[in-house]
Amino acid sequence: MQPGCGLNGKPKQWDIENYVELAKRLKEIYPELVILITGTSSEKQYCEILNNAAKDYSINICSMYPIELDAALIEKSRLMICSNTGILHIAASVGTTTIGLHGPHNDKKWEHTIITRW
Repeated sequence: MQPGCGLNGKPKQWDIENYVELAKRLKEIYPELVILITGTSSEKQYCEILNNAAKDYSINICSMYPIELDAALIEKSRLMICSNTGILHIAASVGTTTIGLHGPHNDKKWEHTIITRW
């Protein structure tokens, strides 16, 4: 899981309480679950909150390693849950199943991007 969404993505970021609740529910369903928490240095606060809530079954590697090592660890993972941020695309590119949490967005800001894709 990567609970942060980068500095530019904060308006679209899922609330940390939702990540905490999701982690607890997943642990109930999958007792063998271990959550690897990734993030950038600007996301340390969110990662620490999630790690403290899931401390018995989480490993927090937020901003500890270069992105290449994060990608290698994510490649070995069964699932990546995060907001619509770079790590979501990295996880998909290495073949890891992903759940992308797309929060609210500004249609005017992204309108040009959507139109030019088509």
